[in-house]
Amino acid sequence: MKNSLKTLSRIQKVHIDEQRKLLNEQLDVEEKLNSAIKKLEQELENEKKFSAEHPEIGDFGAYYK
Repeated sequence: MKNSLKTLSRIQKVHIDEQRKLLNEQLDVEEKLNSAIKKLEQELENEKKFSAEHPEIGDFGAYYK
C-alpha cells in the first residue's frame, strides 16, 4: 500500500510538472502577443502623428477605417 501511494504521488508530480510547463509556454505566448499589440498601437500613433503633420500626403482617416 505504501509503495502504491509513492507511485501515485510520483505520477501526480510528473503530471503537475507537465501542466506547469504548458502554462509557462502559454504565458510566454501571451507576453509576446501583448508586446506585439503594444508595438502595433505605437506604430498606429506614429502614423496618426505623421499624418497630422503632413496633411498634403493624403487622408489617414480613410486609410485608418
